[in-house]
Amino acid sequence: MIAKQKEEVQNHIFKKLKNKKNIYYFNKDYKFKITHKEKFYYKFKNFEKIFKKPSLEGKHQIENTSSAVTAAIILKENNYSIKLNSMEKSILTTKWPGRIEKLIYKNKIIILDGSHNLSGAEKLNDYLVANKIKPLTVFGMLNNKDVLGFLQILKNNIDTLYPIQIPDEKNALTKNEIFKVAKKLNIKSLLKYNLKGINQSLMKTCNKYILITGSLYLVGKIRKKYL
Repeated sequence: MIAKQKEEVQNHIFKKLKNKKNIYYFNKDYKFKITHKEKFYYKFKNFEKIFKKPSLEGKHQIENTSSAVTAAIILKENNYSIKLNSMEKSILTTKWPGRIEKLIYKNKIIILDGSHNLSGAEKLNDYLVANKIKPLTVFGMLNNKDVLGFLQILKNNIDTLYPIQIPDEKNALTKNEIFKVAKKLNIKSLLKYNLKGINQSLMKTCNKYILITGSLYLVGKIRKKYL
């Protein structure tokens, strides 16, 4: 089973596997279609079903769900003990901390997303656009990542950027390094002394959305403060 791929990767896989049997491709052998704000239609072979959307946020999670359902059906066909009638419950109860995860903190909605590459930035940006969210953004990243490319993707959907150096990570970008990149991209940014100062500033604003992104390390260290 081959899940959704970038076009050049998909073409390479097609070429390598063109003479193989029992290969199933996303959007060719198994498909989904969003039919309702809260539902999507899925089809693979003779299996057709309308599922409720997954608990995980973002259109890409429906793509992931369709791949997971396909894998379950294939395993079932190969005599694995899979209960297909429990799939919908699993789809609705799956949790993935730090991946477009929403928490309520005081009067704010905290969005935690550990995306740290361009693909993740694109998916996060799609989510912000689809939901018409322009959040205050706490941003930290390791120095081996493409910070310019990441922020370039998100820049039109950031209210104000709060750069932060990921605590206790020697390979993290400093807040001043991030600030310089944001300035280059004309992203409004505020420098605060530490996370406590950032949080105090965030709580005083009228924007109810706060996004924390750029690194799973950052999300992991901050998440517990909002639980």
